[in-house]
Amino acid sequence: MGVGLAGWSALRAVRATVAFERQVRRTAVALPSSAWMLAREVGLAERVAMVVSPELFAVTYGLVRPRVLVSSGLVDTLEAEELR
Repeated sequence: MGVGLAGWSALRAVRATVAFERQVRRTAVALPSSAWMLAREVGLAERVAMVVSPELFAVTYGLVRPRVLVSSGLVDTLEAEELR
């Protein structure tokens, strides 16, 4: 029974992650060039996405290729060193 519940839980987590990734792809906007350059400096240029939101947040997501999602509010608020 425990193995079945663990499998069901893992399946739900995969489905939720896939749905989240789709939502990010639909709502992501281009990073400002300054933020893109910072991401490139640390080797994350192709792994950072930004969504428009006044809230300050950054999260990682993805199962096989982890990515970073940041809000425009965070990018607009932090200094370059803080973003790096």
